[in-house]
Amino acid sequence: MMSAPLARCIRTVSSIWVLLLPGKISLREICPLRAMFVGRTAISFTPGAWEETLDLFLRRVKGTPLRWFLYGSGALAVRGIDVQPGDLDFCVNDAHLAGGIFDDLLVEPVTTMTGWIADCGARAFAGCLFE
Repeated sequence: MMSAPLARCIRTVSSIWVLLLPGKISLREICPLRAMFVGRTAISFTPGAWEETLDLFLRRVKGTPLRWFLYGSGALAVRGIDVQPGDLDFCVNDAHLAGGIFDDLLVEPVTTMTGWIADCGARAFAGCLFE
C-alpha cells in the first residue's frame, strides 16, 4: 500500500503516470519516488516515441540561448545504432531556462540536487520521458 504523502504526489493523466513534487526536495527524498515513477511510466512508452519527442525538443529550443547535447541511448539511436531509447537524456547549460521552455510538459520540476553529478535536474514527458 502506498503512503498518503506519496499517493498525493502521483496522478494519472491520459493513462500516463505523473509525479508531482515540490520545487525543492533532497536527492535522498526523490530517489525512491523516481524509481517508482520510472517503473510506472516505462509501460506507457511506445516504440518510436523518442523520435517525436526529440523533434518537439528541437522545435522548442530553436532560437533560444539554451545550449545542450543529447547523450545515452538517444545519442546512439540518432547515429544509427540499433537501440530503442526508453527516454532521452539531455545535458543543458541552464536547467531553469530549459524548465521554462518545457514548463507545460514537466512531470518533475527543476530541482537542485546535492551528491549527484548534476547540480539540477528535471523530467518532462511528451511521448517519452526526457530529462
